[in-house]
Amino acid sequence: MQLQTADINLVLFSISVLLIATLAYILFIQSLPVQPHASQRTALRYFSWFFVTGFAAFVLFCLRYFGWYATSVVSANLLYLSSIYLFYFGIRARYQQPIHRHFLVWPLFHLALMSVLMWYFSFIHNDMYIRLPIFLASMCLPLLLSFSTIRQFGLPSNLGDRILKLSVLTALLTLPALYPLFSFMLRPDHSSQILVTTLVSLTLETLCVGGLAISYIYDLIDKLRHDAHTDKLTGAKNRRYFFRFAPQILQQMRLQKKPVCLVIIDIDHFKKVNDQHGHQIGDLVLQHFAAIILQQLKPADLLVRYGGEEFALLLPDCAISGAVLWIHRLQTQIHRQPLVQQLSFAQPSLPLAEMPAEPATALPPLSIPLTASFGVTQIQPGVDLDQAFKQADAALYQAKLAGRNRLEIA
Repeated sequence: MQLQTADINLVLFSISVLLIATLAYILFIQSLPVQPHASQRTALRYFSWFFVTGFAAFVLFCLRYFGWYATSVVSANLLYLSSIYLFYFGIRARYQQPIHRHFLVWPLFHLALMSVLMWYFSFIHNDMYIRLPIFLASMCLPLLLSFSTIRQFGLPSNLGDRILKLSVLTALLTLPALYPLFSFMLRPDHSSQILVTTLVSLTLETLCVGGLAISYIYDLIDKLRHDAHTDKLTGAKNRRYFFRFAPQILQQMRLQKKPVCLVIIDIDHFKKVNDQHGHQIGDLVLQHFAAIILQQLKPADLLVRYGGEEFALLLPDCAISGAVLWIHRLQTQIHRQPLVQQLSFAQPSLPLAEMPAEPATALPPLSIPLTASFGVTQIQPGVDLDQAFKQADAALYQAKLAGRNRLEIA
């Protein structure tokens, strides 16, 4: 079907609008703050290619108005489906789900099958009323997979994830509605279809880019919140987090009439380690010690680096007897896992002619045994956190006076 000048201008206008929108979407995605995970950065590349491929498909869609009808149908539909699969791959990468080689077999088979069907119902038996539902159903499949992935791995607390899920759901509901719209409400392959296609493309892509942007921004907000509440050296929470959330935990346990214990932990002779081996080894000791504790915790337990070599531990739903048993198990793990660090041999600077023929022997690994002192108290009704800290700290002081590497109960 050949177009008149007015129709040609309409097609060119639609292409221009979608080109500007596509460039804006890609620039917006690329301008998002640097993502902390490699998989999330990979996802952004998939999403960028999703917009590029979608625009290319639209250009091929427009070829039908210049006389290349069958070629336009097959190539545009194939590229549209490819763009939706790129979106699905981006969703998987967004939620750090792997995309293995064998995973690509089904999308490639799907693309090949749809190409054959589009070719048959365009060149051999030209029937739009069969071709269109096949195309729309094919588009729904990767969208369903995307929706399922977001639903499974998205965070309910992340507004962006909810908007992204809503965007995909909107696309899923919109695609079936296009069948009666294109088949009966608009004359087949009339230029007015291009306005509908442009509007649908812009709407769905805007919803997707909005959901993606908000989702990524919320990720960064969560990371900033995590960094603000976490001790970077040890991975334990910091004092700010403790005094913000520990009262809530304590109040919840009291409402449920469950016991809560507070433990103050101090690494024995830490200053001696710093003085003898340096602050770098001291930092490794702190990291190693905190890692041992974190391995023993339940999800509800709260470990805080309270200051220097001192840690505080809140044990919800734990009586004093359970806390004592837990500490004894922790002491056993600490004794079994000394810090072992391979030291590098510092070769003195020598002229090339004076360098030894054989490499110097590496120093033996440094092994630092660790012990800790513990003060523990069960927080009684009517006792606030400040009072509990004073009680546990006094018990810790008694443990140190008694020779360290021991537990005292307040």
